[in-house]
Formats: sequence, structure tokens, C-alpha cells
Amino acid sequence: APSAEKMRRLDRELRRIVDSQRTTPEDDQKRQNLLARFDTMLQRKFAGVTLQPFGSFVSVFHTAGSDVDVSLEVSPNSNWYDPREMGPGAVNAAVGGGRGGRKRRAQTP
Repeated sequence: APSAEKMRRLDRELRRIVDSQRTTPEDDQKRQNLLARFDTMLQRKFAGVTLQPFGSFVSVFHTAGSDVDVSLEVSPNSNWYDPREMGPGAVNAAVGGGRGGRKRRAQTP
């Protein structure tokens, strides 16, 4: 078994590594501001399309050098919505008007 001194050195080194990767509240705020700016620009140009972050930033497991994962979500009520891009089940749901989507004529790909 490792000696108590080796375990203390390992503990110090691991804590140093974790601390060096930790983000600051300022870094997190910058990321939030950037996401808000992108979302605002997107809404201005493409009504009904929103930016949704996901991944480590949302789950708070991100580090100082992590990227921010985002997806673009298109509201079924948006002019940009195309149920064909959502798969076969979505076409039937959109045509039937279920779940708040606009009634559309079925389109074939």
C-alpha cells in the first residue's frame, strides 16, 4: 500500500489539476451572454428558431476549456419547420394538427 505521504502528494496534485480546470463565475456569465446574443440574433432572422444549450455546460460538468454544445430547435408553428426533417412519425403528427403544429398538406420527400 502507498505510504501516507505519497497519498497526500497524490491528493494535492489531483486537487491542483481540478482547480486549474475549474471555471469562474465570470467565465460562465460570458458563456451565458454569448448564448443569449446568438439566440437574439437567431430570433431576429429566423422567427420560431431557438438556440438550446445541452451537454456539460448545462449539467455543470464543463471545464475552463470546454466547448458549449447547442442545438437549433424549430417550432412547429415556424415558417422554417419542415416535418420531413423530423422523420416519418412527425409528418403524420404535423398533418393531423396534433401538439399545436400548423395543419399542413402531407409532402413527399
